[in-house]
Amino acid sequence: ATVGDGGASPDGSVMVRTMRRGGEAWERVEWRLGKFEPDGCSDNLKLKKTGIVVSKGQSMSSHAFTVMGSEGRLRFWPNGFYNKTQEPRVFIDAKCNRGGNQQRSWCAIGLFMPEGSHLQVRFFLSNCRSERRQVYWNSHCSMDQTWLPDVTHEAVCTDDWVLGVEVLRNFRQLSPREASPRAASKIAPLPAVSALPSARA
Repeated sequence: ATVGDGGASPDGSVMVRTMRRGGEAWERVEWRLGKFEPDGCSDNLKLKKTGIVVSKGQSMSSHAFTVMGSEGRLRFWPNGFYNKTQEPRVFIDAKCNRGGNQQRSWCAIGLFMPEGSHLQVRFFLSNCRSERRQVYWNSHCSMDQTWLPDVTHEAVCTDDWVLGVEVLRNFRQLSPREASPRAASKIAPLPAVSALPSARA
C-alpha cells in the first residue's frame, strides 16, 4: 500500500475473491491493513505496526488489483475525507456534494477504476457495509465512488482492519472470465482546497 503521495505501508495485502449465493456471483476485494490505534499526540489514528500517521484529508492507496476484468485501486482516509481547511468550508455550503452523507465521517473509502467503467458496488469496513450503488467513472473524481461510513470508530475497532468493496454487477455485461483486463491509466486527483465552493458571507 502507499500513503499520501507515495510513502510505503508495510501490510496492505489485497485479495479478490469470487463469491456465490444461489445463482448469483460477484467479486469481493479485501484490503487488509492491520490495526490502527490513537496517535497520542493528536486526534488522529495511526497504523500500530509502523506508527504511520495519516492526517485529515490524506489517504492511503492499495496495490493495483483486477476486478471484473479491469484494474483498480482502493483508497482509505483513516482520519477523515476533508482536511482541517476544507471541512468548515464544505459544511457551511449546503450545496456541496458529500456523497449523500450529511454528517462528518471519521473515515472514507474510495474505489478508483478506469474511465468508462460502470459497476454496482457495495463498500465495507469490518462488519459495516454501505448501500448498493451504481457508479460510472469518467475523467473526474466523483463522490459516488467514495463511501463515508455513518458509524463510529469504536464500532469497527478490531485488531485486524479489513476493508474494501463488493462489485455486484458489471453493466458492461461481461463476466470476469470474458472481460479483458484494462489498466487504470490515471487515478483522478482529489479536488484541491481552492476548488471547493467558498463560504458565503
